[in-house]
Amino acid sequence: IQTRLALFRLYTGKNRLDLAESELKKAIDVNPENTELYLVLGNFYLIRKNIEKAKEVYQKAIETDPENIKPYMVIAKAYDFTGNHEKAFSFYKKALNIQPDNIKVLETVATFCFNNKKFDLAEQHITKILARRAKYFPARMLKGKLFISNQKFDDAIALFEQLINEEPKSFSSYYYKGVALFKKGKINAAKTALLKAVEIKPDYIKAKLLLAKTYLHERSFDMARQESKEVLKFLPGNYQAELTFGTACMYQKKISEAQKSFESLINIAPANPAGYFKMGLLQRIQKKYEPAMINFEKGLSINPRLMDVFTNIISILAEKKEFDTAIERCDKQIKLLDGQPASIAVIHYLKGKLYLSKQENLYAENSFKSALKENPNFMQPYFELAKIYLSDNKEYKAIAQYMAALNKNPRQSAPHMLLGIIYDMQKRFDLSEKHYRRALAIDPGFVPAANNLAYLLSEQNKNIDEALALAQKAKEKFPDDPSIMDTLGWIYYKKGLYDSAINEFLLCLDKI
Repeated sequence: IQTRLALFRLYTGKNRLDLAESELKKAIDVNPENTELYLVLGNFYLIRKNIEKAKEVYQKAIETDPENIKPYMVIAKAYDFTGNHEKAFSFYKKALNIQPDNIKVLETVATFCFNNKKFDLAEQHITKILARRAKYFPARMLKGKLFISNQKFDDAIALFEQLINEEPKSFSSYYYKGVALFKKGKINAAKTALLKAVEIKPDYIKAKLLLAKTYLHERSFDMARQESKEVLKFLPGNYQAELTFGTACMYQKKISEAQKSFESLINIAPANPAGYFKMGLLQRIQKKYEPAMINFEKGLSINPRLMDVFTNIISILAEKKEFDTAIERCDKQIKLLDGQPASIAVIHYLKGKLYLSKQENLYAENSFKSALKENPNFMQPYFELAKIYLSDNKEYKAIAQYMAALNKNPRQSAPHMLLGIIYDMQKRFDLSEKHYRRALAIDPGFVPAANNLAYLLSEQNKNIDEALALAQKAKEKFPDDPSIMDTLGWIYYKKGLYDSAINEFLLCLDKI
């Protein structure tokens, strides 16, 4: 066997692949019960992307020694590599049936489940590992990543801090701590963790890519460009690096550089709508509406459900005063998005704004009401309705209507919300506070009332700590809402927490 294997390695090194394969097959002919030889031959085929032959040989290894887990593991990886994840999982399960307590097998299967978004199964296998070896580092690392996927960011941060204390040179722990902090909106803290990851491992591409995004969020555009450029030196044509670099250039009005980057995105991945969307944005800020529309339409044709692309199409039509065309597009999009109430609410809101531009306030009012029917937590329609009532001098009629609605059914939070906003705009703050509190008493998770009450309390200098708690609770439920970011930033500012305030204001600007 050793002589044949030596010849196999020699021929492989000289790229005499036919002779290498022949020597290995001769070794198998002489030793048909040797499972390791089948695995070597299977790996030989796999490396050369002869996947079907590799799977045949791995299957032969299983038939030769059905109690050996190694063939099951390698054939599972082969199926995983070709995208047949269910078949891969079936072989992993067979390996586990043979050795259910094997930590390495459990870890591999847990990682496979995590990568394929089988989060419940991943958690089950992680739990089994940690029940046997409570301090097993790879399983705890995977558990932290699972926390991030399940949006349990505080749990993830706490776990990665433990791992860092145990292994201070663990660049992955710093990176994933940075990911959790970034997703939680703690941009400055995320940057600190990512800088440490890159300090330990200077060529850590994932960390450098996210670090570039943190600079982009901070409006540190030069740093975002620099970090992205460094990634592009390592990996020319990296999509995320080009995207960040181009976006930073666009913010800095470096039009030609941004255009070059966005053209690269389209060339790298013509089936990805992001390149067309960014190119459309660049053209829109230059008021080049026709080419911008072409790019937005191309992005929307790839994924008709992209709300940011659709919103920009409507904005261009509105800027060109083509309001009727825009309203027709909204109606078509509502039909397309059937079953997606949050997105439909946004489209009704856009319709309302279009009707306001046409000075058709009654239609606008109905559109804003439709938006709230789809998504009662959507804040902007409440404000628009209140503004309509005030501008039309109908606020007292509206107050009477909402009070009548509450008399019929007192357990409604939305009428209290609208009453609160109307009284707010009338500067009758005692009444607005009363109705926001009543809305929250009915529905403690009603974010619009929590946000408005938080802002009102901070403005009135009443109870800044209660205001902070309300705003933080609202942010937890809707971390990407710019209205909430604005409120939270203002409260941080009032409390003297200036770094946190700046962070929220920058995030808010990024979303507007």
